[in-house]
Amino acid sequence: MDDNGKLFIDVEDIDTMNLRTLHLLTTNDYETIQCLQHLKLLPTKPVKRCSNNCNNWYLAYLHTKGKEGYTFRCRKCKGTSTIRKGTFFSDSKLKFIQIFELMYYWAREMDNLDDLSHELSILSKTTLIDWKNFCRDICAIHFVNNPQKVGDRGHIVEIDESAFGKRKYNRGRLVKTQWVFGGIDIITKQCFLVEV
Repeated sequence: MDDNGKLFIDVEDIDTMNLRTLHLLTTNDYETIQCLQHLKLLPTKPVKRCSNNCNNWYLAYLHTKGKEGYTFRCRKCKGTSTIRKGTFFSDSKLKFIQIFELMYYWAREMDNLDDLSHELSILSKTTLIDWKNFCRDICAIHFVNNPQKVGDRGHIVEIDESAFGKRKYNRGRLVKTQWVFGGIDIITKQCFLVEV
């Protein structure tokens, strides 16, 4: 909790979060945005300066702008910038809460398509599959960029290979398939991925 009694969870503690905590953190669109900003999944101000170089941004509610109605607005020139621009959420038509809950269910391996469709009110199985793949790809990128020693005496390391390279939302250019070799220590859950 912060000084104002607002509940927040830090990135280091995210693996202790349960569904009840998730719902407390995301009771409405504004609370969800604040939570995502606290976790650094959303910016607190736009990366780029406003068109007049004022750069005096604040988060504004404009019911005609953005999927949740929130956008960044410059106090001086009244310019606007979407809160999603340049983020993980940028091209999605889903609401922040739907994506955040989908990420939660995916991380907890509670990601059966029928259950996700029901819980998140997302009818498109293609959308759900794309987002599950996107979450997997983000994790793969992290482990490729941050390798670590895996295994020890008496530990079993399971190894496998996988191919990555699907277009996001079935749009854009077809990405070349990238093969990745990986392993996981079944005791410590430490893992590694190496591009092949």
